[in-house]
Amino acid sequence: MKLVLAAIAALVLLVGTSGSAVASPSCFGAAARDVALPCVNPSLRLKVTPQPRNAPLVKGAPCSKLPPEGVVVPCEFGVLAANARAHFALVGDSHAAHWRPTLAEMARGLQWHGYQLSRNSCSLTTVPLAQPEPYFSQCGAWKTQVAEWLGRHPEVTTVFLTTKTPGPRDFAPNPEPAFETQVQGHLAAWSWLPASVTRVFVIRDNPSARVTTMDCVRRAIARRRAPGPACAVPRAHALPPDPQEAAIAQVDPARFKFVDLTPFFCDERSCYPVVGGVLVHKDINHLTRHFAETLGPYLLRAVVGS
Repeated sequence: MKLVLAAIAALVLLVGTSGSAVASPSCFGAAARDVALPCVNPSLRLKVTPQPRNAPLVKGAPCSKLPPEGVVVPCEFGVLAANARAHFALVGDSHAAHWRPTLAEMARGLQWHGYQLSRNSCSLTTVPLAQPEPYFSQCGAWKTQVAEWLGRHPEVTTVFLTTKTPGPRDFAPNPEPAFETQVQGHLAAWSWLPASVTRVFVIRDNPSARVTTMDCVRRAIARRRAPGPACAVPRAHALPPDPQEAAIAQVDPARFKFVDLTPFFCDERSCYPVVGGVLVHKDINHLTRHFAETLGPYLLRAVVGS
């Protein structure tokens, strides 16, 4: 375990703010909430990177598009395929895409090659969200074709699944399905994964902000108040129950692992929009690339320790 922590500490120092391997300030981003390696940097108390107005403009982590296969449009990232020790896939909706910087950092540490198979407002579950046609039908086809794609790529032995925790608005005008129905929807779709996928890591969805959070952060900066505590969101509001977490309890624990990085966002009462001088969200529920990158060493820790 000491060797793992040392490797993580080294990777933390290399996690930059532009996707390059440059030294970051101590306790930058998620490192400020690492209970295994406690870290405090008072100079970050009033810092916010990126500024709220700039956060939506920051490009995502690099991912090279591959030829479409039906409605599945894969892209690849991580180390070169020829040099990789292993291959993995990141599967889900736009929340899967915003975790890509995290997985890119993990892949760098493990020398892995990754594929992203994502589609906005569409994830691996049999319980569909409300969407107009043709997107509704295309989403259904995408789910089937993702499983087929994985079957054609047996070198991909590890899959990371993640998706936005849906709420009533995601199903409107239809009523929100019961929580247990949503749980069973994930279980049914997970059964489509081919036997060549021997490890599945399900990442718990991140907490959300409020529509007023960005304005609150701006005001706190102007008033020289620490924006994290000043604009904190109650945990119960930011982090609704995740049906994926309930589903994990009903599958083979040797194959399926649940990864919960919530402690890097929240304590027992509140979730913070700025952590270690880094802005967490670029909108209400999508992560900034900057903060996602700083989570890389801790996803690595979860994977290595599983």
